Amino acid sequence: MNTYMIIQKHPTNHTKSTKKPNPNQYDTSCRPETNSSTILFAYSNDLPPRTVLDTWNEILSGEGYFTWFGSVRFDIQNMNMTFQNHTLDVTSIIENNLPNPDQGFQSSSIGSNVFDVIEKFFSNTEAPVCGSRILILLKRYPKESDNSRLVSLIRSHHSIVHVVTSATPSGGSQPKAMYSVASQTNGMGLIEYDKYFPNFRSTPSKISICVGTVLQILEISKRMRMIFVILW
Repeated sequence: MNTYMIIQKHPTNHTKSTKKPNPNQYDTSCRPETNSSTILFAYSNDLPPRTVLDTWNEILSGEGYFTWFGSVRFDIQNMNMTFQNHTLDVTSIIENNLPNPDQGFQSSSIGSNVFDVIEKFFSNTEAPVCGSRILILLKRYPKESDNSRLVSLIRSHHSIVHVVTSATPSGGSQPKAMYSVASQTNGMGLIEYDKYFPNFRSTPSKISICVGTVLQILEISKRMRMIFVILW
């Protein structure tokens, strides 16, 4: 078990927020330390199948304390999100639901439905969502820019979203939307070439904290913060 320090820059924003605090952010009915934990593996249909499989296998090498495992392929018309207690079952499901270009969106002007993934996850009645972790492999940008409701939903369940975004996107128009979701929920937002997605846990400055815990966040300035993370 090791503790690391990560420096993360805030997205530049020169506009002061006038929004009132969302009371859901302070919901005390969800207590992660007293609940089973779930990790959701969500991957775009636009990615190469090998990238998806190799990244999932990398997650298995450090699955941590999770008792529920979810998976979903998005950027298709009908998403099928499933939950299992055993990683072998999840692996089998992923292997049978690898990206298929014939089932995906056929135009680059169509945005990703990744927002729907998050909504669907938190509305599920099968697996616990309190204290959950969501790892998203993003190839296509969403077209929506307002993620404030999603961020409030994630925070109210003390969850964390990590996003690995392709350096060669397949469509969409809002490249900052999902990075913003990650940064506002103590997650990490990375940009990688597809073939390097499986290396996300190779250094502590990357997404390896999907099986870790943020200990403390110190604001250094308006544009930078210091994050202390414990990995195991």
